[in-house]
Amino acid sequence: MSIKKQKSGIILTETLVSLAMLITATLVLSTIITNAVSTTKLSRDYMLGQNLATEGVEAVKNRRNTNWLLFTDPNDWLYLSAAHSSQVIADTNYITKLENDKWILYEDPFQGDLDLDNYNPAMEAYRLCILNGAYEPGPCTGTESAFYRSMKAISLDPGVSAVFQVKVEWRDGARTRDIIRKFTLHNFI
Repeated sequence: MSIKKQKSGIILTETLVSLAMLITATLVLSTIITNAVSTTKLSRDYMLGQNLATEGVEAVKNRRNTNWLLFTDPNDWLYLSAAHSSQVIADTNYITKLENDKWILYEDPFQGDLDLDNYNPAMEAYRLCILNGAYEPGPCTGTESAFYRSMKAISLDPGVSAVFQVKVEWRDGARTRDIIRKFTLHNFI
């Protein structure tokens, strides 16, 4: 065999090995970048979900504190709205809305639990929309977000305390993600 043919065979082999290494490195790098992007998106969604849950907790606390200022009867701290004729919060879901710089809780006719795995069109009342850069409950007049938020009174002792649950859910591909916060409010009056 001539030396020229041996050199061309070595060059071809080196080229194929280099190409295989380049393809492997490209696949590894693209996998790392794809995982980083999806992890960043998931972290962002969890952070938004935590903030939306905190906002729900604060809405319920704000309603309690407003009722303390508006009403003289110590048992009126659980009313949904500032209208004294409103019902006391029962074991039901409700949604929040910011009106005139005050959180107002609205009872919703959908009495089931918020569960995106068993979607029901009535749950659209709990969908949060993006309007002027802020998340607001439906019906949507802005851009629909992936987030749903429900609040529920779990147990009541009207003169003493109430346990509430705020649940934020969203779809992440085929999975449903959720954040649930349970908290107790006390009537100190």
